[in-house]
Amino acid sequence: MLLTLLLAAAVAPPSVLDDTFTISLVAAEPDIVTPIGIAIDRRGRLFVVESHTHFPLADYPGPKHDRIKVFEDRDRDGRFETVSVFADDLHHTMNLAFAPDGKLYVAQRDRVFVLEDRNRDGRAETKTPVVVVKSAGVYPHNGLGGLTFSPDGWLYIGMGENMGLAYELVGTDGRTEAGEGEGGNVFRCRPDGRRLERVATGFWNPFGLAFVGSDVLLAVDNDPDARPPNRLLDVVPGADFGFRFRWGRNGLHPFEAWNGELPGTRPMVGPVGEAASGILPYGAAGVLVTSWGDHRIEVHKLRPSGASLAAQWTVLVKGDDNFRPVGVAASPDGSLYVTDWVDRTYNVHGKGRIWRLTRKGGLPRPSAPAKSTARLRMRKLLAEKKAPALLVALEDKDPFIHGAAVTALTSPGLASAALGAVNHRSARVRLGAYLALRRGKHPKSPELIERALGDADEAVRTAALIWAAEDRPLTKGRERSIDEALTAGPTTPSLIRVYAAAAEILGLPPAAAARAPGEEELLARLGKPAAGAAERKAQEEAVWRLAEAKSPDAATVLKAFALDRSRDPDLRADAVQVLALLGAVNGLDALHKDPSTIVQQAARRALKQTNSETVRPTDEAGWRMAASEGKSDPRAGRRVFFHPGIGCFRCHRVDGVGGQVGPELSTIARGMDLEKLVGSIVAPSREIAPENAARVIETKDGRTLNGLLYKEKDGTLLLKAAGVDPVPLRPDEIKADTRSDVSLMPEGLQETMTIQDFRDLMAFLLARK
Repeated sequence: MLLTLLLAAAVAPPSVLDDTFTISLVAAEPDIVTPIGIAIDRRGRLFVVESHTHFPLADYPGPKHDRIKVFEDRDRDGRFETVSVFADDLHHTMNLAFAPDGKLYVAQRDRVFVLEDRNRDGRAETKTPVVVVKSAGVYPHNGLGGLTFSPDGWLYIGMGENMGLAYELVGTDGRTEAGEGEGGNVFRCRPDGRRLERVATGFWNPFGLAFVGSDVLLAVDNDPDARPPNRLLDVVPGADFGFRFRWGRNGLHPFEAWNGELPGTRPMVGPVGEAASGILPYGAAGVLVTSWGDHRIEVHKLRPSGASLAAQWTVLVKGDDNFRPVGVAASPDGSLYVTDWVDRTYNVHGKGRIWRLTRKGGLPRPSAPAKSTARLRMRKLLAEKKAPALLVALEDKDPFIHGAAVTALTSPGLASAALGAVNHRSARVRLGAYLALRRGKHPKSPELIERALGDADEAVRTAALIWAAEDRPLTKGRERSIDEALTAGPTTPSLIRVYAAAAEILGLPPAAAARAPGEEELLARLGKPAAGAAERKAQEEAVWRLAEAKSPDAATVLKAFALDRSRDPDLRADAVQVLALLGAVNGLDALHKDPSTIVQQAARRALKQTNSETVRPTDEAGWRMAASEGKSDPRAGRRVFFHPGIGCFRCHRVDGVGGQVGPELSTIARGMDLEKLVGSIVAPSREIAPENAARVIETKDGRTLNGLLYKEKDGTLLLKAAGVDPVPLRPDEIKADTRSDVSLMPEGLQETMTIQDFRDLMAFLLARK
């Protein structure tokens, strides 16, 4: 441990924002490298996952397998005297948890097992499987990961989205849970692997699980790709949290919810930091959460919110780019220990740290949030077997009360009650009945769907459209009945999006009421005066939709619109920008003397005649300061985003317009603040997840290609890059495939903008919520 002590003197610790705490480095490389999960036994010994199989590079020196290391402070002086290997020969190891009886449970990507040191020599001799996953999935950390025990002795297991691949989870008694594409799940079983069952679904990756009190199970769910933020979730039996990998990893498909937006889905307790990984009960009705991506440890204070919970959070520890907290555990001596991956690199890299947090007077004693009357009712409803009580509960507006009643209504013997409830006067009851009948796979599903499509309530029709498209129970020739969802009652943009997605999945042309306006209609909109807010919004949509126009008439109409001084200046400036995208800027020189400075600025951008600036930022901090000072205009920022000389739109999509190489940015501000946005532009290669890493492909016929590689369901590959059509590749065509540590997003993008452009672009992105 001498090297750790020397390193501790050289490494600046992260900042602790509560002056009752102190933080110290207690272990580092070579004693620990790339640590993930951590658990502490009754003797205060630290058991830590040391990963060596998480994306190792070809020249990685090894070992070839993961290890579980034990750190022991025998004289209780706060320093570890011994470090030993408890187990090795492990692969894609993620997490650890001690059972109430003291046995150590380990989660690998594809299994959970028990390690025991029966002869007490410091090494595990037995490795007893509890559950095993059968799947083609091999990505390290989106399989099994979360582990915790309930106070009544059940083992709870979190499983990630598995890239949407089919899987079968098998317990020791032969019981199975299977799925494909539904997103992540939380399962539970007895400690010996019997009585396996699914608890909740609709996660991305519930990597951290913890019980707060006797019956509150919380999960930290990461990462939502294009639909931030990461979530803190109240995991109750039967809950669906809305994510479906089968509809795309970005989370923006109309059939996906992230905060209870769709019928039958549950909202989050609150947001957590990027790549949230660890969770630990802390103090009065609170939890600690580690955020790998935001370099911090958060404290979330819980309070009742209806039948569920809400949280307010503060930062306890904040580090620099090399503070990457993952696991967190409490020691019997009142200390907290946190594993630190250290480096932004996803590949195992030979670095690692363990930090100790101590507090004057010891840690505050964990306690559960107060049990509200609504939560007690929810727990009772989950065991309710009498239909009248469940139908009353279905009228409740609380999604957790309503959801508990739906779950209970799927119990054997209650199908007839649910079937009768589709005639109920209350739309909430009808919705709950349909959701229960779908979950129970009722044999009359086609008739039920057609009935629900004609319901006067929008939520019922939305649920029916998703049911029809996902389960495909309608016979050929009857799929067209989904059109009734648009005529049976009032419609909203959300319902229309769900309908359009259902029609596409079922292979049907969309009905006229949901069909995207064609170019002729868009051009006609611009020929009319905008008398009110609705007409102005329709013209704004028309201008931007024409960015992908095919007709030569589009440029003519847009140019006339841009030159018409009677039109709204912002809309005229938008038209100028779209003309630049279409490569039709000839004839706009007169706009340099336009009465509107907004139009003048758009014309200068479009004609690439921006004013030079003698003093410009030279580093990330300077650009961050420039973005935060002075006035900014989100609308002008949109024009910067779609400027052909800057090119954000070539890779990124906003509100259905743009490329699809990089992440979708329609809701980027939910998970990024100004600091992170500026960093992502000024230093784009600082952090690149493996699935977003550029690939350099050498083909056997001598081509060298760069882009993002996607595997299609039929086994072919697609290489996508900005501004070009995807390149299909067969695996047997590839001579070499290497990952690049340089982002596809170009370095120096900020240098293509004026300071005001940059400021406006930040304002536009920060408005995307």
